[in-house]
Amino acid sequence: MSLYDVLGAPAEASSAELRRAFLDLAHQYHPDHHVQSDASTRQHAELRMREINDAWAVLGDVERRRNYDRLRELRAAADRINAREAAAGRSSARPRNAAGAPGAPGSGYGRQTQTLQDVPRDWKSYASPGPALDRPLAERLVLLLPVGLLCSSVLLGCLGAILRARVFAAFAVVAVGLAAVAFVLVPMLAMTEGARAKRRRTATRTARRRL
Repeated sequence: MSLYDVLGAPAEASSAELRRAFLDLAHQYHPDHHVQSDASTRQHAELRMREINDAWAVLGDVERRRNYDRLRELRAAADRINAREAAAGRSSARPRNAAGAPGAPGSGYGRQTQTLQDVPRDWKSYASPGPALDRPLAERLVLLLPVGLLCSSVLLGCLGAILRARVFAAFAVVAVGLAAVAFVLVPMLAMTEGARAKRRRTATRTARRRL
């Protein structure tokens, strides 16, 4: 069962349609509406409401929903590959541990040979490219700001010494001060972004477990 099935909405539903489905289910299963119900009904409503909240936590966020849809597509592709391999009768064509055979000890191949049948077993471990590859260009430039300011201060200092111009020396001093401030602030911003990325990865792992 997918998260879309939990909300009772199709995968191509818009954000407004998903929100409407979530609100309808929340109104139906919220514990406040089952105060007078028996214990079994209340327990079922609580469990169902927890599932609905978990699904909405992923599908209600644009980025988390995009990552979840990407994972679903990867699993569907792996399932199709498995089906084709099984239909072609090649599911048993795995490397034999015979002397000199690919994948055998001392053959030089080691564990490099892998059949398509093995791919779905660990596809979740490499499905996400990680936050660093998706980081915008502006964030990468901000991380390089302290080094850039320090290099600029050295360049301005050299120009001031060569041209004997105090204005370049003044700019060099200002650049050094800004570089010192950036060396303090940029790591703090990076740690904040790392904490956000960790929360996003936690949400993504939760979505993967539901697949």
